[in-house]
This record gives sequence, structure tokens and C-alpha cells, in this order.
Amino acid sequence: MKMMNIGALTAALLVAGCSVGPDYQRPAMALPTHYKEAKGWTQATPQDASRKGEWWTVYHDATLSSLLRQVSISNQNVASYAAQYREAQALSAQSRAALFPSLDYDVSSTRSGSRASTSGQRSVSNSHSATLSASWELDLWGKLRRTQEEDKASAQASQAELANVTLSAQSELAQDYFQLRIIDEKIALYQRSIEAYQRYLSVIDNKYRAGSESRATLAQAQMQLESARASAQDYQWQRAQLEHAVALLLGRAPADFTLPVAKLDATLPSIPQSLPSALLQRRPDIAYAERNVAAANAAVGVAIAGYYPDLTLSASGGVTASAIHSLLSLPNRAWSLGPELSGTLLDFGATSAKVAQARAAMMPAWPPIGRRC
Repeated sequence: MKMMNIGALTAALLVAGCSVGPDYQRPAMALPTHYKEAKGWTQATPQDASRKGEWWTVYHDATLSSLLRQVSISNQNVASYAAQYREAQALSAQSRAALFPSLDYDVSSTRSGSRASTSGQRSVSNSHSATLSASWELDLWGKLRRTQEEDKASAQASQAELANVTLSAQSELAQDYFQLRIIDEKIALYQRSIEAYQRYLSVIDNKYRAGSESRATLAQAQMQLESARASAQDYQWQRAQLEHAVALLLGRAPADFTLPVAKLDATLPSIPQSLPSALLQRRPDIAYAERNVAAANAAVGVAIAGYYPDLTLSASGGVTASAIHSLLSLPNRAWSLGPELSGTLLDFGATSAKVAQARAAMMPAWPPIGRRC
């Protein structure tokens, strides 16, 4: 009968329980019904979670596609954010597991001895025990649910940050690649110019030796040739810097990476007029900021739950005996069952400071309005 009363009381507390702190609501902004400069606009719908695919295939450049596929695998910055995302996912799974009971076991076997100082007799004793215990923290005030909500939003923010970092690295590599190919064309152009200036200098030098050209004309021809060589050398250094930048974006040592000279075979895609609006809806940095606000909102509820006590149900059972073969005998069995209520009576404003800190972490310009206990 007592067990039934405890179960009924627990069920009643669970039903009556609620989550302290504000419920999260996405920030609302007053928008005009229309713009006088551009009519026919529609409100954007976030699509950051939609699959982007290999966007670089629109350029139809096999070398560029091969390089960009390696960014998400070899780039060290991307790998670091990917590890942070996996960590955030594990933390979210851990906080979700806290909502359910836990079951632990303990098995021990000890042998101890002593010697009497007066009689010199030695005594030896054996002790064997096996215990199974269960505990469950009842989430009466929603602290565990708010924690799980915070960790889940943080994991989503980490996912958006990973997508943003990956996209930034890929776009930077693509820009460096196109600049490198343009420099290849400039170097080839200067090489042809150098060959033409060399032939021109040879003609002027022959005329100068024959006395039909002045020394000034010869000096001008030499200056044109050396200027073209200097410009070609400068572009060679620029190409080396871009090649090193591509290597670093791929997570490889510049000394071990070489991008052969080739013509720019990329095809520029046609850009429709509606594309910029669609791109804004898929920006992961906006989703990252919004998910961080959701996590900060849940953190307020976690801090407010510090005002209320924690209720934990625990039960344990086991056996203890001096011999292993007698562990399962009835006289050696023991069990315990009971609730535990714990809380803070006096903390000199520590809990209030945590609540104030959590509220300050949110956007001050957006005070959320939600249900509270």
C-alpha cells in the first residue's frame, strides 16, 4: 500500500510539474506590408537545413571540383569545427539521457587480516558483495528538459557554424583558384611579349651596330624587355602565393603541393534575378545566430530551476557474505528504497547572479515572453 501511495504521489508531481523560465519564441520584427521601391516581394523562409549539394559543378572545371571536395576532409579548421559539432551532439545525447533512470552495479571481494598484539593470534576475514542500484531524478521544474533544450539548440548552432566555415573555406579556395588561373594566362601573355621584345631588341641591336639606329632607341628596347621580364617574375611570385594558399586550405604542406599550369576552362553560370534572395534564405550564419539565442533562452530556465529543490528516487538491493557460495542465501540480502529531496537554503545571491548572467547572455533588445511556473 505504501508503495502504491508513493507511485501515485510521484505521478501527481510529474503531472503538476512545469518548466521554469521563458519558453523560446523566435524574434519577431515589425515588417512593412510593402516596399515603395520594389513591389511584389515575399517574406523569406529560412532554408539553411536544405542540402546545398556540390554547388561548384556549375563551373564545369574538373580540377576545381576535385580540390573543393577535399576541403571538408582535409582542411584543419573544418575538421576542428566538425569535432566541436560531434562534441555538441554527444552533449545533447547525454542531457537527454538524464531524463531517464540510471541503473548501476557494484561487485566487490575483499580479504583482510589482523594480528593481536598480546596473544599473537591472527584472524582473517573475507567479504563478498554484489549490489544493484537505480536512481531517477524527477524533472519537476523542467531543469533537465531546459538543459536538453539548451544542448540541442547548441548542437544545431554548431552544425550551422560548421556549414558556414566549410562554405567559407570552399569559396576562398575557389577564388584563389580562379585568380591563379588568371595569373597563368597573364604569365603566358608576358612570355609571348618577352619573345616579341627579344626579337625586336635583336633587330634594333643589328641596326645600331650598322649605324642606322640611335643608342636611345636601343636602350628603350632593352628597357621594354627587362620590364616585361620583371612583370612576369612578379606574377610568378603571386602564383606561388596563391598555390600556397590553396595548399593550406586543403590542409597540406605547400612544399608538397603543386598545381600544374593549365588554361581556365571554367564556365560561368548564368545568374537569375531571383538567386540573391534564395541565397539569403540558406545562409547558415543566420541560423547559427538564431540557434544561439534559443540556447541562451533555455539557459535562463536552467538557472531559474536553481531556486527549487531536486527530488531523486533511489533504490538498491544486494547481497553480502563472507563466502561466495552463500551470497544468494536469504539472510545475506539487503535492500533500500526512498526519495531524496535536496536544495539550497542560503547561497548569498549565487543563484540570483546565475539567473542575471543567463538573462544578460541573451539579446537585450529582445525580451522573450513565455510561460513561467
